[in-house]
Amino acid sequence: MSQKLMSVERRFLARLAHSLTPVVHIGHESITPDVVESARLAVDARELIKVKINPNCDGDRKALAQELADQTGAQVVQVVGKTFVLFKQKDKKSSIEFPTDVLKKAKTQRRKALD
Repeated sequence: MSQKLMSVERRFLARLAHSLTPVVHIGHESITPDVVESARLAVDARELIKVKINPNCDGDRKALAQELADQTGAQVVQVVGKTFVLFKQKDKKSSIEFPTDVLKKAKTQRRKALD
């Protein structure tokens, strides 16, 4: 899914991510090449990951989330406190399937956004 996530899709993914534990941690050095590589490997393997920003990291949490998403080819699902969720759907054999009602609502939202 290379299109921008619509709100109904983000809500669905946020519900799926609720029980996940963070697999990537951003430390005081902010986003390093190692963090980017870890996030890229994790999101390519899992599609949906949770990232934790450690308290000693200075930086805007939304900007950090967007920067990491841009560098990994993922999309930001949500930012809550010092935790954010990234999503990158696989081209083939995706483990995450959107329910029909979510797809219909997203299609309607996309159509309205174009008007």
